[in-house]
Amino acid sequence: MHHNLLNDFLYAFIAIFPMVNPIAMSSLFYSLTQSATDAEIKKLAWLVALYSSTLLLGTLIIGPYLLHFFGLQSADIRVAGGLVVFSIAWKMLVEPREPKPNMHNEIKSDDIMSLAFFPLTMPLTAGAGSIAIVIALATHAEKTISRVDQYSAIAMAIIAILLLIYVCYRYSATIFKTLGKTGSKVVSSLSAFILLAIGVSVTWGGLQVLIASGIH
Repeated sequence: MHHNLLNDFLYAFIAIFPMVNPIAMSSLFYSLTQSATDAEIKKLAWLVALYSSTLLLGTLIIGPYLLHFFGLQSADIRVAGGLVVFSIAWKMLVEPREPKPNMHNEIKSDDIMSLAFFPLTMPLTAGAGSIAIVIALATHAEKTISRVDQYSAIAMAIIAILLLIYVCYRYSATIFKTLGKTGSKVVSSLSAFILLAIGVSVTWGGLQVLIASGIH
């Protein structure tokens, strides 16, 4: 059981992490908060991590019920979610997410904390792609015997990513100076490739279910 829980945790973590991508996104955080004090950056990093994890945990709990309410099958969401993830991953490869060159100059120190939810939490950290991944994972867990274990594994993965978001954003200046723009782009590209593969896997899994149900 512990072995399966670990496998489920790793799968959920590997699925969600590339979409959230706190290492690459730390460069955006740094660009948007250059006028902030160290105390403000520390608080802002924690708020973004907290808001992001709350949003994803809420999606994990409520997502499947919303599907039932609208009469959708889990396979439908897996296909749709997989396509969304694939699309976003492709855009990450060809159109890296970058802030406007003068954006951080337009933000005054007094306004820094107002960035916590928008745009730092949504859409930069926990956007449509990560929400789609969590819904896809949740709907898959609904159909398994080890439902509780899988939900627990997904929740633990989200909490682990919460900690990584905080650390990466808290020390975004150090990460940015260490990796530089080239290093950040490499991390983002690798994450996008992993995400493309996950998008294909999730979509194909949903299609197999729909094809099988159509045959029977």
